[in-house]
Amino acid sequence: MTKSSFTLIAILGLGLAACGGDDGPASSTPINQLSAEESKDFCVELAGDLPQRTITCGEELTIQVGFDAAECATEALFEPTCTATVGNARACVAALAGLSDAMWCTMEQLPPACAPVADC
Repeated sequence: MTKSSFTLIAILGLGLAACGGDDGPASSTPINQLSAEESKDFCVELAGDLPQRTITCGEELTIQVGFDAAECATEALFEPTCTATVGNARACVAALAGLSDAMWCTMEQLPPACAPVADC
């Protein structure tokens, strides 16, 4: 078996999203309605809640999970057609942030809270 690595972004099929004001965009805001600047800021918010890190799941498997804030200025997290809301993305990130390393290593499906953003 070869060493494998993947990011949360790949897991979620996410491609960028966003912020506004001191507390970020309202939870009810559709992700596809965020401006480019709001999307960058929201990405940074998500990176703060689920920072990128590497987990070793055995001798031959390493996974990378979370968001790299440095990539927020240049990469899109969500597809432009994504109709999920900012609140949906926050709920998913909160669910993922609560996972232990062992849970990440054995996860076969995303937490139910991630369903609204899974195809974004």
